[in-house]
Formats: sequence, structure tokens, C-alpha cells
Amino acid sequence: MSTWIALILVLSVALFCLCVYQLADDWMRNKFDAFNPKNFFLAYLALQLAIYPFYVIVSGGSFRIFDNGSEADLKWIVAALILSCVGVFSFQFGYFFGGRINFFNQSFANRGIDAERVAAVLFFGLPVSLVSIYYAYFRLGGLGGYFESFVEVRYGGSTGGAFIGFFATSFVAYLGVLSFICSVRSPSRRTWLRVSAALHVLALVTTLMTGFRILLGPMLLIIVSSYHYYIRSLRRVEVMLFLLSLTTLMTAYGVIRSRVEAHLSLSGINENDQVSIIDSFFTRSPGIELVAQTMKKIDEGEDFAYFVAGAWEALTIIVPRNWWTEKPTPQSLLFGERFMSYELFLRDGTVTTNTGGHSPTAIGFCYWQGGWWFVILGMFILGIAFSGSYRLFVMNRHNQPFALVYIIIASGMFKFAEAPQDTVNGILLTVPILIVFISFCSSKNPMRIAASGSHRRAYPLSN
Repeated sequence: MSTWIALILVLSVALFCLCVYQLADDWMRNKFDAFNPKNFFLAYLALQLAIYPFYVIVSGGSFRIFDNGSEADLKWIVAALILSCVGVFSFQFGYFFGGRINFFNQSFANRGIDAERVAAVLFFGLPVSLVSIYYAYFRLGGLGGYFESFVEVRYGGSTGGAFIGFFATSFVAYLGVLSFICSVRSPSRRTWLRVSAALHVLALVTTLMTGFRILLGPMLLIIVSSYHYYIRSLRRVEVMLFLLSLTTLMTAYGVIRSRVEAHLSLSGINENDQVSIIDSFFTRSPGIELVAQTMKKIDEGEDFAYFVAGAWEALTIIVPRNWWTEKPTPQSLLFGERFMSYELFLRDGTVTTNTGGHSPTAIGFCYWQGGWWFVILGMFILGIAFSGSYRLFVMNRHNQPFALVYIIIASGMFKFAEAPQDTVNGILLTVPILIVFISFCSSKNPMRIAASGSHRRAYPLSN
């Protein structure tokens, strides 16, 4: 075993321990809240940055981008692991520091959700979602036309895709959650439950059709966490069973999607390649390689981004591209063009189209913006954001509208671990719409809160 291989194994274990330390500490001190988004974020980081390289080495596999037998390539993996350890430590420190900021100690008025107003939102909002579903999936000659352009849309995006996709998938799920909450004390409980179930099934189907399994997690987390906080507190065993089922579903879906892409001959995947469920889970996100690739390309002369283009993209995300034909290229596509050109050429024979599908992780994204110091600062700020928002939620669960907005946003915050730019875009697209609709549905009558459970005792920080 070479020295570099040994370093990769040691650093992978160290990084894994950094990621799970706070989770384990919360668990041992009986302060663990399974649905704290910090837990999913750190677990997803660990999978991409620590478990992936460890599994590749131990299983005798090969890295996707770098060569296991090249000392020069292994040095970049080691550098990426060291950078990741620094970034995760900075996040943990930011999370600790965020709980000591008085701004996050505010307590809002006690408010609930008005069922009649939710019915009005359903009356006007559901048609918007149905039109969006038609435009997203049926306008290209029905389902057949959609699947013919499946990979092109998945990797290259589509005009107005963010705006239309939100109303075709996520917004349907949000309507389902509002309906579900209305069933808590409504005389028409069964009716609300049926409406909620129908909306969630519709949202699940439309989300599956996008090809992005990372969208499945937030949708299911919204449902289960709402139940956990406002109907009945789930036991730890129940939470573990849910997470195991969710992981299995997302992994199996990824394997099936790869088979579909190969069958349609729209990607470089060989239909006859047999990828096991275990391999698909551990190698789903080669995040550490993308971090290493980012560091390598910048060392070779690629420019830093300094958050300018990313901030402008986030602020203008709500403007459809067909309204603004000269709208700048999204960061996700630029990353593919600038950092993954050789791999794109091997996959597609070109680097001019379908450059999406590569996410640099939170560590790689921050490094792209300005190097090591930007990783330290960016992950520190992210830790404060996770800690402060969760603390506000813990102190304001009695304010149902605020709590629902938080639960919906928090359910997707783990995606910061893989694609920070896309996650910020989604939040800025979602929050204004959520505030308008949920504020309209608010009532001065408080809603019932779930019976006491571990999350009622939990303090948002590990001290």
C-alpha cells in the first residue's frame, strides 16, 4: 500500500469522525433531534467526502476522474480531504457560535392555520400546478416526447425550468402539507387526509419524472417531519426505519434511472453494466473527486468566481430565461464547462451541451469562489445559518405559519452539501411564494403540538 493510499484512508476516517461527532454527542446526551437539518447535511457530506474515497480504496474500485495508480492524482485527493476537514470543522464552529447570537432568541406570536383559507389556496393554486405539470411533461408531444428529451433536460436544463418545475413538483407537495395540517383538528379530517394523500402522490409522480432523486428526500421529509412535530413524536426506531427506507428508495431509483437512460441510448451508460445497489449507494456522489478537480483546475489557471456570478444568478432566478434571452449561464453548467470538460468529452463527445449534472459540493463550491479562506468563511457562515434557523424554529413551534415555512425550507437544506448554488436558488424561489400563501392561511387560533418527545427536550446546540 502506497503512502498516499494510506493517507487517503486515514484522512477519510478523520473526516467521517468530524462529520458525525456532533450527531453522536447529541445522541449520547439525549438531545438528538433527527429532523434537525444539520444532521442530514453532515451525513450527506460524510457520504460524498469521506465514505466514497474510503469505499473505493477498500473495495478495490477505481476513482471516476482520478487514477488510483497515479501519485500525482492521489496527492490531489489527499489535498481535497485536508481541505474538507478544515471546512467541516469551520461549519461545526459556526454552528456552535450561531447559538450564541441573541437575534435567534426571538419568540413570535401564537398562530395557527385556517382550513377555509387553505381551501381557497387549493382552489386557485392547484390549477396553476396542473398547468405547470402539463407544460413541463406533456408539451413536447406527450410522455413519449418528454422521455425522448429526458437526458437533455436533466443535464442541460430547460427554458423556465426552475419556475415551472417548482409549481409542477414542490408546490404540489406544499399544498399537500397544508391539507395534512388542516386534518389535525378539522371536523372534515378524513376529507383533508384524502386530499393530502392525492396531492402527495401527484407530487411524488411528477418528482420521479424529473430524474433527480435528490428532490425525493425533501418531499418525504416535509411529510414525516410535519407529522413528527405536530401529530405524534416519532420514536428513534421509527425514524431509523424511515431513513433506511428513504435511502433504499433513492438508491434503487438511481439504478433504475440509469437503466432507462441507457435503454434510450441518450447517455454514455452501458445498459449491460451491472451496478449493485451497494455500489450505487456508496459511489453515487464522488464529491471528494469534484473538490480535488476544482483545486487542480484552479491551480492550472482557472479563475476564482468570488460569489459575484452566483449571487446574481440567485437574485434573478425567478426571471424565466425565455423572458430574458441573454440571462447568464447557470453556475451548474459553467462548472461542467470549466472543470469537467475532459470528462464531458468522454461522456458526450462534446462540451457545448448538457454540461450539468456535476455538483462541486459545499467545499468545492466555496473553494471555487476564492480558495482556502473562502472555504473557512463560507462553511462558518453556513454553520451559523443552520444553527440560527433551527433555534428560531425550536422557540417558535407555537407559530404554525412560521414553523411550516421553516419545515419546508429545512427539508431541503441538506442539499447544501452537494449543490449550494442550486439550493440557494431554490430557497429564494420558494420563500416569497411560501410567505404569501402561508401568511394568507394563518389564523390567530393556535394549532396542537405533538406530544412530548426527544425533540421537545432538545436544545438546538451541542454545548
